[in-house]
Amino acid sequence: MSILSPEANVWERNRLGKYESLAADSFSMIVNLYRALNFIEFLRLKSSRNKQVPASVLTNEEQEIYNFLVSWAEEEMNFRSNNELDIEKNDVQGLSKFMSDYIDDLCVKLNLLKDELSE
Repeated sequence: MSILSPEANVWERNRLGKYESLAADSFSMIVNLYRALNFIEFLRLKSSRNKQVPASVLTNEEQEIYNFLVSWAEEEMNFRSNNELDIEKNDVQGLSKFMSDYIDDLCVKLNLLKDELSE
């Protein structure tokens, strides 16, 4: 989970040139992709998750972790609905299109980084 924090991006502190800047941007985009994929998975399973794992079978520690992850996913959903997507109006296709476009942007950034490395 610590890799998801902005402080984990070591390139962010060292934007000395084009390579470091591209590395910082790529790292941030990959982390955002990871978070978004988890968010999409949460949306898909939100209604059935309570049916799949009754709280009575979880240890106290597992329940705390589960509660934390649900809380995090709900905060992520609220953030994304306020800033990027209207969750109520978007279906899986809308989310898929959004993620597809984001992955295209990430590929462009990674290709720029690849070009920079080859120079």
